[in-house]
Amino acid sequence: MCRSTERGAALALVVLAILILTVVGIAVSYASQTEDRISGNVRLARTAFYAAETGLRAGEVALGKAAAAGLDGLVRDPGGASALQLPGGRTAFPLRLNGATFLKMPVASRAGARDLVRFSVYVRNNDEDPGGAGADTDRIVDLVVLGEAFLSAAAGGPETVLSTSLLEEQLVIPSGGGPFVPRPVWWKIIR
Repeated sequence: MCRSTERGAALALVVLAILILTVVGIAVSYASQTEDRISGNVRLARTAFYAAETGLRAGEVALGKAAAAGLDGLVRDPGGASALQLPGGRTAFPLRLNGATFLKMPVASRAGARDLVRFSVYVRNNDEDPGGAGADTDRIVDLVVLGEAFLSAAAGGPETVLSTSLLEEQLVIPSGGGPFVPRPVWWKIIR
């Protein structure tokens, strides 16, 4: 009689051990999936940030080439273009130079990448300019760049933006050409 109760107790212990191991396995699997999602989100945020950094440098180069010719009308609404509404009610307009508009500029991705990268460059007058928002009188402008990591649209469907980064840099444009004096204003990861 002693043997049958021992066998029943052993069976109960084995079932309990299997139940505990199952719960631990599920918890480890859930933690692993969560960690994968977090690292993927961090990667996407970095990608969007680097796209915005690339856009800042592209905007600096384009403005540097155009600075010698003068930047009149640069900080005004070019008409028909999509303006970017910034925090605090400020508005930035797409950078348009020599007939080119710097909107949704693709950044090279590795072959076969599912998520794509692009940037859009906007410009606005600095808040301290005595000429107001529409006229650049102090040769200081704010360069605003929106970097995005996104999935391409599938067969006519909408594209999916995965991460967005917004950077703003203030540029002192020297009269008569020469290198810019960049002054970072702020940067923020939006999504």
